[in-house]
Amino acid sequence: MKLFLLTVTAFFYSQVDAQPIPWTEVPAKVINTFVAAYPEVNFVEWKKMADFYEATCTRGCRACTHITLNSSGEVVQTADKIPSRQLPPAASAYIKNNYPDPGLLNCHKIYDDCVTPSFKVEMTDRYLLFDVQGKYIDEVITVKPAL
Repeated sequence: MKLFLLTVTAFFYSQVDAQPIPWTEVPAKVINTFVAAYPEVNFVEWKKMADFYEATCTRGCRACTHITLNSSGEVVQTADKIPSRQLPPAASAYIKNNYPDPGLLNCHKIYDDCVTPSFKVEMTDRYLLFDVQGKYIDEVITVKPAL
């Protein structure tokens, strides 16, 4: 579990500086895996994050999905955008009790190498991470301090 938390936290820190790239800069292994696994994609935008590639896309009528692949073309994480009402009740309560004006931007249901999903709540200046029951895991500050 500690390894999972460390991986998720590191991944979200790396997303802060993700840079959009043209699909021509994405390795063929990554593109081939993505196209084979997600043939129903309507639109895709690629970002490079350290040694990972993130495809932000829409799949059919589903809301925005983020699919992260390593440079070998293996899917390491999928995050589906969800409405905040689909968060576990404990996560909603935590946010309400600790952030009176949260400035919620996006909520995602995340799947990685474990079968049980987790949840990411994106706010104006931070991400909050919750487990499948809505138990608070971590907070990642995304606003960079002024120099």
